[in-house]
Amino acid sequence: MRPFLVLVALLFAVSPAFADLYQWTDQQGVVHITDSLEKVPQAYRGKVRVIKEGVKEAGPALETTTPPPLTTEPGAELYGDQTLEWWRQSFNRKTTDIDQLQSSINAKTEFMTLFESGRRVGQIYTPDQVARYNLYRSEMPEDLRRLSELREEYEELQRRATIAGVPREIREQ
Repeated sequence: MRPFLVLVALLFAVSPAFADLYQWTDQQGVVHITDSLEKVPQAYRGKVRVIKEGVKEAGPALETTTPPPLTTEPGAELYGDQTLEWWRQSFNRKTTDIDQLQSSINAKTEFMTLFESGRRVGQIYTPDQVARYNLYRSEMPEDLRRLSELREEYEELQRRATIAGVPREIREQ
């Protein structure tokens, strides 16, 4: 019985931990996101964008952006009505939007799971923790709807790129 009490005590001592996310773009234009600054290559640490933990700070990072308008250089090869660079940027942005939203959903789900499991064993939470739980719970349906929408948009972008003859390495990043 004693080991069980130790385990329960440890569960109470463990509180959810959230980390900031670090985003950078490498020389090939690929966007990377990690939860540890140590995982960012030294060459890119000066250009890291920090996505803070928390709803207010994370909100703008989840906004979607539209690709830049077509600016055709003389002699640039077109795929459909767009240049190869336009397609590359479109796929990068859509992938980044999906990854950021999925990370946010994962963090909220983890917090809510820990909160609910703690409540089942009698843990007492601060009003801030309860407010955060209620906020995340109310935001989750919209986040899941938006994630589904983004994935559909990505599939449509892939379909259009396939029809336009965009090379596979761009379409399947």
